[in-house]
Amino acid sequence: MSTGHIDKKRKRTSLGQQSHDGASTSTEKPHSTCIRSPSCWFEDGNIVIRAENTLFRVHKSILSIQSTVLCDTFSVPQPMVHDPESESEGCLVLEFNDDSSADWTHVLELIYYGLQLSQAHESPSFSAISAMIRLGHKYDFQALLSEGIKRFGNAFPCHLDRYTAAPCKDNDDVTIFGESTSLFDAINLAHKMHLERSLPALYATAICHPDFPLILFTGTTSNDGNISRISPDLVQTLILARDRFYVALKDSSLSWLFSGAIPSPSPACLNNRACKNARLKLVEEVFTPLPKCAYLLQRFDRAKLAKGFCTTCTGVAERLFDTARRHAWSQVPQMFGLPPWAELKDLNFD
Repeated sequence: MSTGHIDKKRKRTSLGQQSHDGASTSTEKPHSTCIRSPSCWFEDGNIVIRAENTLFRVHKSILSIQSTVLCDTFSVPQPMVHDPESESEGCLVLEFNDDSSADWTHVLELIYYGLQLSQAHESPSFSAISAMIRLGHKYDFQALLSEGIKRFGNAFPCHLDRYTAAPCKDNDDVTIFGESTSLFDAINLAHKMHLERSLPALYATAICHPDFPLILFTGTTSNDGNISRISPDLVQTLILARDRFYVALKDSSLSWLFSGAIPSPSPACLNNRACKNARLKLVEEVFTPLPKCAYLLQRFDRAKLAKGFCTTCTGVAERLFDTARRHAWSQVPQMFGLPPWAELKDLNFD
């Protein structure tokens, strides 16, 4: 059976002419198609970073403070060849062949300007959060990594009350971090970077999506039209978990709809006939044509779940519902084949 566990094997870059961080050094003239970064090219810089076709002229001292990996790289003497025609202008060029220029732009802008982090009400974009986590982990930018994981965890939290309040839950486009991004982009990032504490909330958001399970086969689409998909193993995990959500919805959160011991659902019902009819309508609303998984974890909505019930039955139903959904949340990781909440760790590559 497929589970929600993620591959714990971390890919390592080979050594040789490359440094242990995956960067290679070069004193050759950069390719003619390279362009200078408009935001991170400093005339007094003493190191040039090349990612894809973008050049960044920055400062060893500043990067050394932020990254232990780059600090170690800079401590190793490198051969220098002065080329007056080169864009490097005599600076050592570090080529990061496996990284995107967009990721390095985000990271360097955060290091040098920090505007997104200095103002709490301004959230970095999803692409910036991704860069903070990816490059933060790869090159040990500890401050950026910690902030990136915190921001990501705020959107897909491990606490029920924060999950039900998260804006991503109530938007089919999953709008997070100030921009609309594809849900599967977020899942793939968490899966690749082993952000285990956010995986249950991400998976739950997926199976509660109004187009589930269709999105498993069509993918999810971002505003720019890019389609993202998840692995076949994860598809199986989500389908199996949906069935577990169905069972929990009937036997836990809304079990009072089917309990013969509580006819209305309160024995002190003020209007037995009206509450019985309300129960039948609610069963039809929630469980046909298929059970609606979103009801398992959402807060008790009186407008939807208590419509037609007397005040006594409404109070009893709300208490039963809240107790049951908190129990269900405690079991959510196991529904996806993950360890219990207390055992989940971020960046768990062990």
